[in-house]
This record gives sequence, structure tokens and C-alpha cells, in this order.
Amino acid sequence: MFDFAKRNTDRLFVGCLMAICLGCDTKPTPNQPPPIQTANAEQATMSSESESWIEPTKPVDTPSVVQIPITVEVTGFQNSEGNCRIAIFLGADRFNDPDFAIAKEVIAIAKGQATWASTLDLPRERINGGDSFSLAVSAYHDQNDNQKLDKNALGMPLERYGFSNNPKQGFGPPKYRATSIEVPVPNDSGSIDTKPLSIQIQIK
Repeated sequence: MFDFAKRNTDRLFVGCLMAICLGCDTKPTPNQPPPIQTANAEQATMSSESESWIEPTKPVDTPSVVQIPITVEVTGFQNSEGNCRIAIFLGADRFNDPDFAIAKEVIAIAKGQATWASTLDLPRERINGGDSFSLAVSAYHDQNDNQKLDKNALGMPLERYGFSNNPKQGFGPPKYRATSIEVPVPNDSGSIDTKPLSIQIQIK
């Protein structure tokens, strides 16, 4: 009877051991992720590739140059000898110093006047910070065409000259604020959508 009970116990132990072993084969190893199905792997690859096809949004470039249409008309010439020379200044810094003008032009004289019509290309960083900016124009009759305003020993001009706004002439050149003109800033598209800036100067 003891042998019979021992055999039954051994059989029960073997059966439990086999059940445990079979259970280990069907359960995933702890901390091991389940295998990815082939269809899901292909879908993940396509998703990753599709993201790389999307082009990033390009920023809108603001033109670095502002275009200002301008017409300068100079009158008051006593004759048509030589040329009229004009200089355009942006801001009071070094005003009336031709070396610091943003534009200089030589204009032929005809029938007692000289006219210049063009477009100013101004660096946008020079005029940022508001809806308008100021500029001033000087002009003189370079009668002997020596590319400078002739003066006497006391520094008084010997050739006729003038400025935008036609300020009253005195001893020495006028201040920038007396000659400056306010100009609206065009929109960021850089297109010329404003009427030309018209400046009349009478030299004396």
C-alpha cells in the first residue's frame, strides 16, 4: 500500500512538472515586447517616409530695398553753362556733406531749369521704425563744371545753390530740419504703389 501511494505521488509530481513546463512555453519572457507583425512594420516604415516628404513652410522674404519714386526740379539758373548737381541725404547725420549723400546726380540745364526723375533704392534697415522717414535734397549750379560749389576766401558760395523746402538763405547752410521732407514708407511687397515724390528747388 505504501508503494501504491508513493507511485501515485510520483505521478502527480511529474504531471505538475510537465504542466509547468508547458505553461512556460506559451507565456512571453518577462520584459520582452511582443514581436511586430509584418504589416504593422511596413505601415510604420511608410509613415516615417511620408513625414520626410513634407516640405517645411518657407518664410516670406521682406525686400531689403525700399523703392521711392522721386522727381527733382531745379529752377533759377542764369544761364545753361555747366551742369546742375544735386545730392540726396537720408537723416541729419553729415547733412550737406556730399561724401555721405545716398545719391548724387548731374543734370543738364535746359531753358532755365534742370529736372531729374528716377527711383531711389533705399536700404530698408535705414528707414525701419515707423510709417515714414525724412530726406533732404541740395542743389547747385556747377557753372564751370569743376564738380564742387565754388566759394570765396570767406567761405561764401560764388555759385547759385538751394535746398528742398527752399529755406531762407543766411550765413552758412541751413539745418536739416529746415530742408527735410517726410516720406511715407511703401508696403513690404517692395512695389511702387505711391505717387512720385516731387521736390522743387529754386537756386539763388
